[in-house]
Amino acid sequence: MNLQDVWKKLEVEKLEVARPSPLNPWAIKSKHPVAKLKEAYKITTLFSVVFLIGFIVLFFLFDQMLVKLGLAATIVGYIFFFVTNFNMYRKIKAEFPVESDLKSVLTHTYTFITSNIRFQERTALFIYPIAGAAGFLMGGASAGADPEAFIQKPVVVAILVVFLIIATPLCWLLARWLYRISYGVCLAQLKELIDELEKPLPATNLPG
Repeated sequence: MNLQDVWKKLEVEKLEVARPSPLNPWAIKSKHPVAKLKEAYKITTLFSVVFLIGFIVLFFLFDQMLVKLGLAATIVGYIFFFVTNFNMYRKIKAEFPVESDLKSVLTHTYTFITSNIRFQERTALFIYPIAGAAGFLMGGASAGADPEAFIQKPVVVAILVVFLIIATPLCWLLARWLYRISYGVCLAQLKELIDELEKPLPATNLPG
């Protein structure tokens, strides 16, 4: 497939995913997968801001030092996610000049986004236990307990460890599912276009 054919395919409506819904708000109505990926990063950035504001509010609602330390670490993690997603949104080029090396640009975009998603998934494995521990301590504080006192009880520590062992992989799997519904379809479409660009051009019969 030549450059012009691929460029036309980038613009056709059949590459659109389903309409946005409560289960899949990332289903962006756009003309080509790169633009949809860029828009998905914009939405993810907004979600990061919402969660970040929520954790900041909680930080000022609790006076217990252990709770504040857990929330502060969680806030740092979400600042990281916000900066990462916002930088990705800025760096993704949704418009390409037709005369550019389209295959190289699309391949770079695909590799860049795939690597970023894997990096965020691995980083989240360190943040989820911290956020889970902060939530556990907030629950105790909300019930009127002193976090610094009850965290010293072996049974409480055991419950916390079991909770984190169960909650961390569940949160990670949920995050992977969210990444798939927000980026997976568009990445698959982008990979399909790259594969088509790699196909050899059909032979042309020249007169004589």
